[in-house]
Amino acid sequence: MRNKLVFILFLLIFVIGCREKISEANPSVSIKQIGKCNYYKLSKTSSDSLCFDYKFKNSLIIDFCVKGNCCPDSNRFVLESNIVEDQVLITVTDVAPNLCKCICTYTIHGEIAGLTNSSYFVTCILKNDDVTQTIHKKEVFKN
Repeated sequence: MRNKLVFILFLLIFVIGCREKISEANPSVSIKQIGKCNYYKLSKTSSDSLCFDYKFKNSLIIDFCVKGNCCPDSNRFVLESNIVEDQVLITVTDVAPNLCKCICTYTIHGEIAGLTNSSYFVTCILKNDDVTQTIHKKEVFKN
């Protein structure tokens, strides 16, 4: 009887411990397109690789640029994220039709709360038609 009680107590402690770790491993993520067509409103506008900005204190806040057709300029992208260990992957899929003969730059804004590491490798990928390309890749550090 005593062995059963010890086993049940051990199992209960194990399950409670796992729940705490699961909640820490599930960060809160919000990613969205900010505004409509713009022209490199972030600092350092000379190339796409420089159109990436972040702040990392309590949460990781990321702003980066992607290029897409000028119209329609809203609801143009499907945004997804995946976080594994110290890797943050943000996938931007252009799903809107290309109705105009012009290209715009769009700002994508992401906020991720609940990250426990002091640094992460952030990779931003753009998918359109049959092309997938890495548009930004950067290691970010918590202040």
